[in-house]
Amino acid sequence: MPDSDTISLVALVVSILSLGFSVYFNFLDRARVVTTCKFYPESEYNAAHVAVSILNAGRRAFILRLLVLANREGEWIGTYLNKEQGGLRLSEHERHDLTLKHQDLFESAPDGVIEVTDCWFEDTLGRRHRPKGIRGCLKRLWAS
Repeated sequence: MPDSDTISLVALVVSILSLGFSVYFNFLDRARVVTTCKFYPESEYNAAHVAVSILNAGRRAFILRLLVLANREGEWIGTYLNKEQGGLRLSEHERHDLTLKHQDLFESAPDGVIEVTDCWFEDTLGRRHRPKGIRGCLKRLWAS
């Protein structure tokens, strides 16, 4: 019959493994947002544009509330996404695509016109999700 030290050691190992599995599966069970962008130069088929996409790569759904376009001075203007439904809901592995063309680089604001140099999405918790490389893509769109 095993002694009490061996039993307590086995119980400790089992509880640590249980805690590790709980943390691991809790980490997997969340929304993970992946944002990308790509610049497409002018061709015979399309005008120059930036393709932006946002993907929920996780298991939990999340809701996007705003598409925000900003200028160098920090002024920004937000456009609600699916305002009637309370936002754009992205379930597990759902994706939303957006195309920014040259005419989208000028947004009217109460103080005048904003020349767009930055872009991000905002969710219902107020977290910002900026596509990687969006400033460079918008700069290339301005140059085209």
